[in-house]
Amino acid sequence: MGTFRTPSLRQISKKTIYGHAGQFQTLYDVVYHYNKAPSDVRGNLTGQGNLSEILPLDLSDQDIADIVAFLSII
Repeated sequence: MGTFRTPSLRQISKKTIYGHAGQFQTLYDVVYHYNKAPSDVRGNLTGQGNLSEILPLDLSDQDIADIVAFLSII
């Protein structure tokens, strides 16, 4: 499976794009994406075949807002 160098979260809110391919515009977009655990184009959860490292987080809107607020101050 592919690997990516995970950057520090320090000053993460100062970035202008997010994701290893720059596919997210805001921190909210990133947290929302991982909260949903979207399917890939084949209908499987994102990952290798039927395996997935991403599972729905079931966060509320308030939880997402709290996480984004926390990430904005570190």
